[in-house]
Amino acid sequence: MPEWLIWLIVIVIVFEIVEHVVVPLIWSVRQRRRDRSDPWEALNARRVEVATWSHGQGQVLVGSERWSAQGPSDLTPGEEVVVLDHEGLVLFVDRPDQRPADHPSSTD
Repeated sequence: MPEWLIWLIVIVIVFEIVEHVVVPLIWSVRQRRRDRSDPWEALNARRVEVATWSHGQGQVLVGSERWSAQGPSDLTPGEEVVVLDHEGLVLFVDRPDQRPADHPSSTD
């Protein structure tokens, strides 16, 4: 086998390894560094729908997920509310026309 053909095969193999292994790994690491934002920021001020509600607590739909929530006692299923804050996995919600300072987690 001619020497130039061996070098060509080696170059092609190295190129394929870099293209299919090294470059995707570098891209993956860089993408993870960019995605380190606070997931709770995406929920603040988000409009969600009340799924179930009774005596100031219940569940709201955040996309297709159900979250436990607390808020005004007179909310009704299907009503649109705004996420004001959270404590653990419980969201504090209120009607869109209410001020954020009025929610139950305020401890000023």
